[in-house]
Amino acid sequence: MNTRTLKLAVSAALALNAPFTGFAQQADQTAADVAANLANPVAAAPDEFVPDEVLVAFRPGFAAPRAEAVRRALGATRLQVFSDLGVHHWRLPPGLGVANAVQALSANPNVLYAEPNYLVHALAIPNDPLRGDLWGLHNLGQTGGTADADIDGPEAWNVRTDASTVVVGVIDTGIDYTHEDLAANIWTNPGESGGGKETNGLDDDGNGYIDDFRGWDFVNEDNDPFDDAFHGTHVAGTIGAVGDNSKGVVGVAWKVQLMPLKFLNAGGSGTTTDAIEAINYAKGKGVKITSNSWGGGQKSRALEDAIKNSGALFVAAAGNGATSTKMYPAGFSQPNIIAVAATDHNDALASFSNFGTWVHLAAPGVSVLSSTPGNNYRFLNGTSMATPHVSGVAALVMAQNPGFTVANTKAQILNNVDVLAALAGKTSTSGRLNARKALGGAELPPDGVIPSAVADLASPSSDPVSVTLTWTAPGDDGSGGTAYAYDVRYRTDGPVTEANWATATPATGEPNPQPAGAAETFIVEGLAPQTTYYFALKSLDEAGNTSPISNSASATTLSTGWSIFTPDTGQNMATYIGLDFDSGGNPAIAYDDYTNGQLKFAHFDGAAWTIEVVAAGGGGASLAYDPSGLASVSHVASGKLYFASKSGPAWTSTVIERSNVQGDNTSLAYDSLGNSAISYRRFSGQSGNLKLARRSGGVWTTQTVEAGAGARYNQLAFDAAGNPAIAYSDDINADGWLDTLKFAHWNGASWDIWIVDTGLVGYGVFATVAYDPTTGYPAVAHRGTGQLRFFRWDGAGWAGPETVDPSTTSISGTSLAFASDGTAYLAYGTSETRVAQRNPISGVWTVHVVDPSAPGSFMLSAKVGPDGRPAVGYDGPPVGSAADSVRVAWKEAP
Repeated sequence: MNTRTLKLAVSAALALNAPFTGFAQQADQTAADVAANLANPVAAAPDEFVPDEVLVAFRPGFAAPRAEAVRRALGATRLQVFSDLGVHHWRLPPGLGVANAVQALSANPNVLYAEPNYLVHALAIPNDPLRGDLWGLHNLGQTGGTADADIDGPEAWNVRTDASTVVVGVIDTGIDYTHEDLAANIWTNPGESGGGKETNGLDDDGNGYIDDFRGWDFVNEDNDPFDDAFHGTHVAGTIGAVGDNSKGVVGVAWKVQLMPLKFLNAGGSGTTTDAIEAINYAKGKGVKITSNSWGGGQKSRALEDAIKNSGALFVAAAGNGATSTKMYPAGFSQPNIIAVAATDHNDALASFSNFGTWVHLAAPGVSVLSSTPGNNYRFLNGTSMATPHVSGVAALVMAQNPGFTVANTKAQILNNVDVLAALAGKTSTSGRLNARKALGGAELPPDGVIPSAVADLASPSSDPVSVTLTWTAPGDDGSGGTAYAYDVRYRTDGPVTEANWATATPATGEPNPQPAGAAETFIVEGLAPQTTYYFALKSLDEAGNTSPISNSASATTLSTGWSIFTPDTGQNMATYIGLDFDSGGNPAIAYDDYTNGQLKFAHFDGAAWTIEVVAAGGGGASLAYDPSGLASVSHVASGKLYFASKSGPAWTSTVIERSNVQGDNTSLAYDSLGNSAISYRRFSGQSGNLKLARRSGGVWTTQTVEAGAGARYNQLAFDAAGNPAIAYSDDINADGWLDTLKFAHWNGASWDIWIVDTGLVGYGVFATVAYDPTTGYPAVAHRGTGQLRFFRWDGAGWAGPETVDPSTTSISGTSLAFASDGTAYLAYGTSETRVAQRNPISGVWTVHVVDPSAPGSFMLSAKVGPDGRPAVGYDGPPVGSAADSVRVAWKEAP
């Protein structure tokens, strides 16, 4: 697990160059000159950057020894030199500060520019079973949108599907190169492959990277660019998921070489220097297309120079800020860049998409289905999702035209868009990507024969959250041939009819139609327990003709023993969620709405849920009620730690830490006196620090719990005496893997820190802590060595581990809570959301499947209400046309 300073949307570096004064005036600065330039310190800019690092470019002809003299005068350490760019990467001495160093260097006439190392953030017909959900490639209105609001995928595939001669560098969070739908298209380095070269510990191809046989990880500086997030794998699937392999989805290019270049960490963050390294790596391998779904912040001269000199078409996301303000790197005015906005299934500019004449074109970027790690698939939104559509088309164009230059390829794409009134003035072409036109393909021939209606739709079985449907496949033309797609819809207020079809909820994941007369089966998932649903379907042919509506079928879902609520739906939400009970015993949740960049609060009053927008942000959201019954939330936005409290209808936010706070999780709790505290992690230089913020008398103070701790997963609780305790994950041997569970407890004067579980194979993550009210002792749990492990303090030491659920090794988002009788409830995600219940007498664990349709969350939250009933807040499944949801499961009996 990486512990370097990063973030997920590359905040590009600010160019602070001094005016050119002529070669005649160029002279080496002495140490005294540097000291003089440092005499007037300046305040740090608010942009996010790596502390104590700068990028420096000297003017042409300035000799390397003289550059070294400037570095020594500054007291800086050389980290690396990008020789082809003439850019030096230095670490500053303690106490100097980035702003002061940039000011001093910019005053040197020999310096072309000096800037911080800014942080950046992640922005033929196939038989693939999920092809019908890929509206961006072929829109038949199957998601409720406008037919043909797509890039004409099938028409383009009639010209070419194969771009196997083309390498696309995916500069992102890495790629799951083992994914069933990507493995066959992963690039391998011919200079590091065969004859044991992959693992011989040598730089066989002489490019400066050892054993880089399938790309490189610039975050951890190793040869394993595996995606430890999800973003890069999703991008890669849109570019080039293997086509016609009867698996998952299909990419724009069915065959293509995907080069994994990981420079964003698991939290989606990266540095300018790592981005430059990735670009230079691709350049060294002769790559002619790179896909770049990241960006943000101010201009970096060093990054722009790297892109300009890369020799590749640099396809870049325009950003998700709903603004015309340029975002970089997409906004650089370089001829090899294509800046990409996002459209929805109605060919409208996506609500979140950046726009402007600096943006070249748009592509589908709302509810885009693609691959995610672990042979999974997920709908996501963003210009990050639009960008790989363009990258995939670029690969097909280059494969179709081997003599094309980068300029030729860019012109071919931009000159062949679909011009749309909705994009007039929003992009320089006023257009949306069209793959068919870019390849010179013809439109599909007209087809006026509609498919026949299904007459035998039935619902033979159900479980708490799904219903199984069966029917006989109709034909493409009447009762013959094979239809292209199915559109299944449902309601809970009565049968689905032609009159109410448009307002019925669309299902997702319908199977590809089989030839006419075959038996079809489809499981509709993501339903609520103990609810009657009414279903109907239509079939569509490849031309978009729709059959009449089928007969109606109905079924009632079963009970799980847990009431499941869906307070909110959207496109990408509830990666972070906190749950607590109000003074009346009703649950409430705080969660992130990533698509809209909002922190939300939802409260149940016993009958309905009320949703409020708390603030911008929402990373690492944690919710707690104070003893007086007022709700409060901790969260992270733009590297700052916030505390938001509710009084009446209004929310008030306070900034506690102003920079370098990691947004992957915070944990908020109150002691019995009503004093709040928040655990979180903050980077200083290259090291992560576990920190605690405490408020007493309305004043916040912060302290370091453990310096240098990974602390990627941390959770806070108070003992009966009001002393805070934190469970967290750490990498004690500094090999990049979180391998240890720790427990820190404040003894009134200092922190006592225990190693609870260590020597773990793979990740030791998702730490959680709670106090047993019957003993007053803490208990902790986490995922370690592929097991869900539980430990409890017995007064002398940590007893355990107890293996909670031996049936699974795929565990995420653990959260521990106790009932008043000492019963422990441990919530977690696996292939479904589960809660394990521990008998306080026997110590036996019983596992409950709470929601079979949802695999839980990156972080989920469990609490026990005053009536003894536990509740869990978690990331829910897609609901109808919404790609994501937030859910609360509340046990029906203690």
